[in-house]
Amino acid sequence: EGASRFQLDLSGVTRTDSAGLALLLEWLQACRRRQQDLLLLDLPESLAAIARVSNLDRLLERLRA
Repeated sequence: EGASRFQLDLSGVTRTDSAGLALLLEWLQACRRRQQDLLLLDLPESLAAIARVSNLDRLLERLRA
């Protein structure tokens, strides 16, 4: 609360699915409501692949560190 940036370190994520992508989108919306930037660190390739199939890869690319 009160920070201008929310950083999410995903380096420990070993498995993901579309529910994980949906959760990231929810967090993005929450950050935008609070006028915060969301920054994704170490986005797993498996999650990037799901984003590509879902046509959300450009959105996640803008959030990557």
